[in-house]
Amino acid sequence: MMPQENLAKFIIETIMENFPDSMQSKIRVKSISIDEDAGEIRIELEVSAEISADTFAEKYFGLTRKTYSKIRDNFDSFGTYFPVITPEFLQRSHA
Repeated sequence: MMPQENLAKFIIETIMENFPDSMQSKIRVKSISIDEDAGEIRIELEVSAEISADTFAEKYFGLTRKTYSKIRDNFDSFGTYFPVITPEFLQRSHA
């Protein structure tokens, strides 16, 4: 099992490995917070306007289950916490 200090880095790596290299630079983990009362790990993603919602959705499908399984398998203290992954799509600016 991994130490708790590595949780954020582990979550970022787990999320990014779900997306192809060409998309990774256009997705940023904006925040990770733990809600102990709700038993949730809240993860906010920023998604570049360069990625269409359909393209993102193809890779996003199954990400919560994968993230939950990997956290459960690697972190005793967070094994029951459910990841809530929320993408925010950035808007294109019009000049």
